[in-house]
Amino acid sequence: MTSDEVFAAVMEVRTTLSLLGGYQLRRSLVMGQPRLELIGASGAALPALKALGCLTEVILWKTRVFIPVDGIDALARVLAEHSVGATAADVAA
Repeated sequence: MTSDEVFAAVMEVRTTLSLLGGYQLRRSLVMGQPRLELIGASGAALPALKALGCLTEVILWKTRVFIPVDGIDALARVLAEHSVGATAADVAA
C-alpha cells in the first residue's frame, strides 16, 4: 500500500492496520481532533520513531506515539521501516 492509501484507510475508512514489527496504526480522537496513532511502541523504540518524524505525548501518564497528519512525509518514513502486514480484521479472521 502507498502512504496515501494507508492514510485514507486509517483516517477516512477508520481501518486499523498492523505493521511489521508489532505496531498497529489507527485513528484516535484526542482533544476532539483526529490523530494517526502508532500503537505498540516500547520506550526503547521512541528515539528511532521520533527520528522518523513521529511525535510523542504523555496522556494519562502513558506515552503515546502519533504521526503528523499535516503531510504524509513522516508516514512514508514509518512505512519504509515498518510496512503494512495486515488489517486487524484479517488477523481476527
